[in-house]
Amino acid sequence: MIRGEKVTLRDKRLSDARNDYAWRCDPEMARLDGASPLKMPLSEFLFNYTDELYYPSPLRRRFAIETREGRHIGNCMYYDIDEREKQAELGILIGDRDYWDKGYGTDAVNTLVNHIFDTTPLQRVYPLLWTGT
Repeated sequence: MIRGEKVTLRDKRLSDARNDYAWRCDPEMARLDGASPLKMPLSEFLFNYTDELYYPSPLRRRFAIETREGRHIGNCMYYDIDEREKQAELGILIGDRDYWDKGYGTDAVNTLVNHIFDTTPLQRVYPLLWTGT
């Protein structure tokens, strides 16, 4: 677990799947993430989700974002890890709208970036630049 001022970042769990599925199916969330809403049935999503939990890619690290009270409100990750260039891309989603515009996303990003620079050889982290077009 990685503690920030407002959030805790922790490894993903199977119990996160229903929230993640709902957020990925939501058209507004998908648009903000530069993606299409998920169309697959929950059963297929759970199969893929479970597979990813048990066989994670070495090119990314995914975390759940929890409030200090333990509520799962979103996800963040660093991915496209390039050890040669010592860089990775960063992504974040606050899926629970009750926590938008209250500093949780900012704290999650700051906490994740500090963790990356303190515990990995990476020297550069950059966001996905999506223009909405």
